[in-house]
Amino acid sequence: MKLKELKAAQDAARKDEEAFIKEKKAYQDANLQAIERVLTAERTGAKLKGKDPEVQAAWTKWRNESNEHVREVTEAREALSKERGIAELSAYDARNPVDVTQFDGDLYTKDLVLKAR
Repeated sequence: MKLKELKAAQDAARKDEEAFIKEKKAYQDANLQAIERVLTAERTGAKLKGKDPEVQAAWTKWRNESNEHVREVTEAREALSKERGIAELSAYDARNPVDVTQFDGDLYTKDLVLKAR
């Protein structure tokens, strides 16, 4: 089980996404009117003029990268969640909760056959 590694990957993906969001917000704030014209033109099919085609290309890139960051964070969260479930069940103690993401370890399983009346 690679819980520490998966937790670190999730944290890194979130940190990258936060930095990206700040950059995207700065670009959006600096070009808000042009972005609004681009979005209107995309909805209505109008032709862009001046520097708006450049803004459209840049904003499309920002949107695509935003989707990529969301995908990376989601995949990292899902990978950690998949590994974490079994470890949390194995280490569960209500009086002394354990953060299993602080540990790595091996997963052992055994098949049992129970006969009961």
